[in-house]
This record gives sequence, C-alpha cells and structure tokens, in this order.
Amino acid sequence: MRPCRNTLGSCRGYLIIEVMAALLFCSIALGGLVPLVVGSIRGGDLGRRASAAAGIGQDKIEQLRNTAYAALASGTDSIAQSDTATTFSRTWTVATGPTSTTKNVTVTVSWTDRTSRQIQLQTILVQ
Repeated sequence: MRPCRNTLGSCRGYLIIEVMAALLFCSIALGGLVPLVVGSIRGGDLGRRASAAAGIGQDKIEQLRNTAYAALASGTDSIAQSDTATTFSRTWTVATGPTSTTKNVTVTVSWTDRTSRQIQLQTILVQ
C-alpha cells in the first residue's frame, strides 16, 4: 500500500467541499419542486370541491324534475359538506323557456375557498 500524500489528487475519497457542493446542488433542485407540489395539492383540492358543487347542482335539478310543473319556483339554500369542509350556496332560477310549454332552469352553486368560485348548470323542463 502506498501512503496517502498531501496533494489533492493523490488520496482516494471526497473532499468536504465536494460533498458540500453536491448537497447545495441537490437542495436547489429539490427546492424547485416545492411549487409544483403545492400547485398539485391546490389543484386536487379545487377539483374535489368543484366535483362536489356539480353534484349538489345536479341533485337540485333532479329535485326540480320531480316537482309538479306548475309548482316550479326559484329559490336558494345552503349546504354544508363535511368531507370538503365547505359551505355551498345554491341558487336556482326558473324562467320561461323557449316555448310556452317549457321552463328554463338555471342552478348556480357557489363557494369560497381562497377566492369566490361558482358552477352553473342549466336545463329545460317540459310540461
């Protein structure tokens, strides 16, 4: 075995400065991924709430379909959902349709997370 000399290139192994540089590069690369992870989490959360809002709106449309034609009327209510920890405000408007035997129904579901959001569903009901 040869003894290790005091020159930089003669010893096997890594210098502490090389290890520090490698750690610095890795931390910069991993730090750049943080906004991607945060955006993915926020997008998933928005998708879950939008899907819940669409389901709530569709439920109201189905309720209105099963209501007598003469009794259809506009209204509003609120629904608190525990799985998304969100309170949805639901408004429905019943207006005259394109013909005399139809009514145009618009259901708007709105909620607030970081900003105010809404989903609107429309259908035409026939007498």
